[in-house]
Amino acid sequence: MARGISRGVPIAIVLPLLVSAPSRLSGDLHTGFPSANLTPALLFVEAPVTNAAPITQRFPKGSRLVSWQPGQPANTAVNLAPRFFAAADPDVSPSGEKILFSAKTALDSPWQVWEMNSNGTAQHQLTHCPDNCLKAAYLPENQFVYTRVSASDRESFLCVARIDGSGSHRITFGPGRFQLETVLQDGRLLASAERSLSPTGGGPQPRALFTMRPDGSGLTSFGDNRPTPLSQSAASELDDGTVVFTQREPARNSEPGGVLAFVRPGSLGVTTCNSEQPLVQSVHEFSGGHVLVSRQDSASSSAHYSAYDLDLSGGAPLRLIYRDPLASVVQAVPLRPHPAAAAYRSILHLERTSGRFICLNARRARDAKGGTLSAAIAQVRVFLQKDDKGGERLLGQAPVAADGSFYIAAPADRPVRFDLVAANGDLVASQKSWIWVRPGEDRGCIGCHEDKAESPQNHWPLALSMPGMPARIGLPPQKTLH
Repeated sequence: MARGISRGVPIAIVLPLLVSAPSRLSGDLHTGFPSANLTPALLFVEAPVTNAAPITQRFPKGSRLVSWQPGQPANTAVNLAPRFFAAADPDVSPSGEKILFSAKTALDSPWQVWEMNSNGTAQHQLTHCPDNCLKAAYLPENQFVYTRVSASDRESFLCVARIDGSGSHRITFGPGRFQLETVLQDGRLLASAERSLSPTGGGPQPRALFTMRPDGSGLTSFGDNRPTPLSQSAASELDDGTVVFTQREPARNSEPGGVLAFVRPGSLGVTTCNSEQPLVQSVHEFSGGHVLVSRQDSASSSAHYSAYDLDLSGGAPLRLIYRDPLASVVQAVPLRPHPAAAAYRSILHLERTSGRFICLNARRARDAKGGTLSAAIAQVRVFLQKDDKGGERLLGQAPVAADGSFYIAAPADRPVRFDLVAANGDLVASQKSWIWVRPGEDRGCIGCHEDKAESPQNHWPLALSMPGMPARIGLPPQKTLH
C-alpha cells in the first residue's frame, strides 16, 4: 500500500508505508540555478491539486514536503516525509536545525503538528487533536503556536503549547475562523480571520489580517482597517519588517492564490502589485530584497504553480527556480538559520475570570462626519455571543461619561460586542464584530472604529473617576472589605 501522492512517469514517487530514511525524487524537473550557486537549501510543498478552502482540504490528492539544494540536479530533491498522505506548512527553527510541519497519514485522517530534524530524521508528533491541528510556528522559550480547526470546518482558533506538545491552551475566541500566518520579529502573532469577526456560514469569506500577543491579548486589525471586500492571507515578514501577503477579489475566494501586496514598516497603507500579473500562493524572504514566491506559471494557468525569485524593487527580472510539470510547488521557504522572534512577557492573571475595557471617547468614529458622532451617548450596552450561529444576549449596560469615555469589566475569554445608545434608548452606533478580553487584561481603544493613524488626546478619562467603576458587566458584585 502506498502513501503520499501517486504519480506516473516521468516522476515516480509511489512510496512504501514505512521507510527508514527520506526518499530521493527523480524526473524531468526544471531548476533555475547554475551549479555554482551557493544559496541555502529550499523547502517546499508539491501537490498535484491545491485548493484555497477549507484549510483542511487544501491538498485533496495529497502533498509531499521536499528539500532541495539549488545548484544540484533535480533528482537530488528529497521527500522529507514520505510516510504521510499529505505534509505541508514548513516552519524552520531559528537555529535552522528543526522543522515544524503539518501532516496527515491518510486522506480521512486529521492533520497534526509534527517536528523533525532539518534532514527529515527524528520525526515526532506534537499534537494529538481529535479534529485538525496545523499551520504551526516556533515561539521563543520552547513554545509553538498552531491553528486548530474543528472537524466540521465551522470553527478555527489559535493555540499555544510547549515544544513537547504539553500545556496546550486556546488564545483566540469567538467567530472569525482564526488561522496563524506567521510570528513577527517583535514577538506578536500575525493571523488571518474573516473580516467581520462575525458568525458566517456557507463558503469562503473574505479574510483580513490581525495581530495579537502570544497570550491572545491585544487583538488589533493590521494595516489600513477601512472596509474592503478583498481577502488577505499567506502573510510573512521580511527582514526589514515589511509584511508581504496576498489579496484577492471576492469572486476569486475559491482560488488558492492572490495578488502580491505588502505593508512597509511604519505605514498603514497597502501597496498592491499589478492585478493583471499571475497569482501568488505564498511569499517568503529570500535574500537582498528578493522574495521566494509560489506563483502561477502564467496568468491564464490557475492550476499550476512554480517557485520563482522575485525582486520587490523591480530591479531584476523574475527568475524561475523550480518547476515540476506534474505538481504545483507551493509554500517555498529557505532552510537556514534566522533571528528568533522577541520574547513576550505576559502580564495576564490567568486565575482571574474577567478583564477590563477602557474607551477614551466613544464618540470618535472613522465613518462619522468629521470623525465624531453627532448624537449624545448616554450608555454602552454589552452583548455576549450565545452560540456560533449569531445568537447573542444582553449582559448589561454602563454609563458613558461626558467626555465619551467608559470603563467596564467583562467576563474573560468570552466574545462580546458593544452598542452605544442615547439617553432615550435610541441606538447611536452598533459594533458588528466580536472581540474578547483575556483574564486580567486591560484593553483600551481611542473610540469606535477610529482611524488607526489617530493619536489619543492627553487627558484623564472621566470614566476612571466615576464612582463604582469599572462597571461590572455580567459579573458578580465586587466583594468589599468592612
